[in-house]
Amino acid sequence: MSSGIPLLKAFTVLLVVILTGFYACNNADKPAKEDSNKPVIKQFSPAADSLRKLVLSNPDSVTYRQQLIQQLEKDNQIDDALKQNDTLQQKIGDNAVVWLNKGSLLEVKKDTAGAIDAYEKTIVRQRNLQEAYIRLINLYTEQKNNRALQLIDYMFRNELAFGVETDLILFRGIYYAKIKEYNKALTCFDQCINDKYTFMDAYIEKGALLYEMKKYKESIAVFEKATTVKNSFADGYYWIAKNQEALNNSKEAIDNYKRALALDQEFTEAREALKRLGIIK
Repeated sequence: MSSGIPLLKAFTVLLVVILTGFYACNNADKPAKEDSNKPVIKQFSPAADSLRKLVLSNPDSVTYRQQLIQQLEKDNQIDDALKQNDTLQQKIGDNAVVWLNKGSLLEVKKDTAGAIDAYEKTIVRQRNLQEAYIRLINLYTEQKNNRALQLIDYMFRNELAFGVETDLILFRGIYYAKIKEYNKALTCFDQCINDKYTFMDAYIEKGALLYEMKKYKESIAVFEKATTVKNSFADGYYWIAKNQEALNNSKEAIDNYKRALALDQEFTEAREALKRLGIIK
């Protein structure tokens, strides 16, 4: 589920104003000495390598280190990013941004329990950090944990939902769908669409749920509406095709799989469907 969750980039500016009294650079900031066996030197992207040099030259710069952590995450150098985050914590203390970084990195490592723990620590240290709540809600929703609903309600009650109201309602719907309270889920998805008719994720969730419920014609109607709103919506045509195939309307299904693939050449599921139907090799 794609939900437009904000990323850690937004916190670079925040870090500039965090505590200015830092400790001296520790050993983590010093170049590693080569031993007689000449170990293989880890390769970093040019962007990460430039930032590493800036950090070595400016070990007390929170901004450079935070940028390095973000770049290492982007490069999937997660263990190195975690080490840099540990050093950042040593310098600025037990800060919310450090725990937010850690949660994001542990998510990439598929350590869901660790990520949840880190995000929970984040919101204890900074109660109004919207991103941490969103990330927690996402993980708890996937686990079918009703703490997701508690956090959604908390955000609405405490004026933390500004700008993400529709996303929160969508999460609520996804949670209900996962625990098979389908009517509540559909009500949430309808609310999302009514509040923001261009919110394609809501159409996908509603239509996919109707497909799961074997209400194929109703699902088609949802995706036809979505493709009317956005005629370049490849996912919409793909789901129309899936429903048509379920209704044994192979010719129409093939046409819509082709349309989805024409709009998105990287649409693997549409390509595989056409292969399965013998249209392409």
